[in-house]
Amino acid sequence: MSKYLRNDRLLRNVGVRLRNYRKKRGLTMMDVVDLSGIEYPQLSRIERGKINTSISHIALLAKTLHIKLKELFEGLD
Repeated sequence: MSKYLRNDRLLRNVGVRLRNYRKKRGLTMMDVVDLSGIEYPQLSRIERGKINTSISHIALLAKTLHIKLKELFEGLD
């Protein structure tokens, strides 16, 4: 039987990268909420690395921020 996997360090690092790209583009969290359709509490938890969100949400955020998915994960393990 498979065990639920959660890598807290990876979640935090991806969240920090998302926040940094968002700020680099001069966007507030509300801007990203409006552009992506992801709810504010969800985005907040993603940026803080508090939830193990879906790949679909990460892909949507990358598209919203005009970055490639690999930019969020490159060099992280």
